[in-house]
Amino acid sequence: MDEASRANWITTEDLYDQGYTAEGAEQLFGEPTVSPDGTLGWDVDWINRVEERALIPVLPFLIERLRGHHEVGEPAGDLVRLYEDLNRRAGLQDWPDPLHHHEISEQELAAKVGADDRDMLSKLYGPYSRKTVEQGSDGKDVTVRWWSRGRVDAYDKGLVKLALTGGVPD
Repeated sequence: MDEASRANWITTEDLYDQGYTAEGAEQLFGEPTVSPDGTLGWDVDWINRVEERALIPVLPFLIERLRGHHEVGEPAGDLVRLYEDLNRRAGLQDWPDPLHHHEISEQELAAKVGADDRDMLSKLYGPYSRKTVEQGSDGKDVTVRWWSRGRVDAYDKGLVKLALTGGVPD
């Protein structure tokens, strides 16, 4: 297959390298067809349309459904990585983080408590739930730690209750 044709065609093996199974690819993209030069697979534009219209919109819902189930914690993380990868490949900018409305970043927590000491944040709110690598304003990769909003809110409510009761726990 020449380079120009190869750029417009994707094989089952290519999709397997991206994390799809042969059966999963056929369920999502339909039966493979034969390219003009005889290679079995799919047109890249078709794959991109299906990923952008079917997978990207549904992944945040699936991640939300799995969130909090400890037995599927790693698969949920895999779905987050797949979501991020699909958006990156599709060239979509500023896609919504599927977990962000349930999490608070260390920068947001630091602003909330008035200190950006990572050790202090972990002492206050417990261990972070996940890390992401994002591009900083200087173009360099920055590791961002995320905490569960539920855990942060529960801790904050406990502090308020302690303050209202004079610092005496129940």
